[in-house]
Amino acid sequence: MAKVTNTGTNPVVLSDGTLLPLGEEVEVKDWAKLKEHHLTAAMLEADLLKVGTVKADSDKK
Repeated sequence: MAKVTNTGTNPVVLSDGTLLPLGEEVEVKDWAKLKEHHLTAAMLEADLLKVGTVKADSDKK
């Protein structure tokens, strides 16, 4: 899972249907697979998407 921010000029819908509104950080569950999609890879290369990591919460009981 990763946190993805759309830094482009238009909203984006990823190949799994995940909506990335402008400037909002969205948790994308299947990012490892989605980042390999040709359109997503092109957006990453063009710096239209910013990717962070989701911190695992190890304190949950």
